[in-house]
Amino acid sequence: MAVFPCDWSAHRYPGPQRSVYVTSAFGDDVETYKLRLCAVHLQAWQEIAARSMSPVDEDSRISRTCENCGGERTFAVYAKVFDAHREPAYFASDLCASCWQALRTDLKVPSGRALRARTDTNGTGSGPLGPF
Repeated sequence: MAVFPCDWSAHRYPGPQRSVYVTSAFGDDVETYKLRLCAVHLQAWQEIAARSMSPVDEDSRISRTCENCGGERTFAVYAKVFDAHREPAYFASDLCASCWQALRTDLKVPSGRALRARTDTNGTGSGPLGPF
C-alpha cells in the first residue's frame, strides 16, 4: 500500500494516488502545476472547479471574455483530473487575471508542484503544454 502527501492540506493518505494537472496560458507563457490529492480533497477540488470551469468535449468553445465576470480574457486555464480507476477528465476556462488568481487560490494550485514553466522565446508557438 502506498502513502502519499495530500497537497490540499498537511496530511498523508493511504491508497491510490489522485492527481490534478492545472495549466495556465498567458500569451506565450505557460505554467503547469501538479496536485496530489486524497479522495476527500479531490472531491472538494472538483466542486470548486465545476463552478468556474467547463468539461472539455466536442462542443467546447474558446471565449474572448472572462467566463466568470465578462471582463477581458487574459488566461486560458486547463485541468486534467486523474481519479483512481477512472478515465481522465478534462476541464477548461477563459478568465481575466483577477478571476484566475482567485480560482488559482481556491483550487490550491500554489500548494502543488510546479512542473515546468515555458516561455516561447523563439516566436514559433511550439513546445509542450505540460501534460496536454
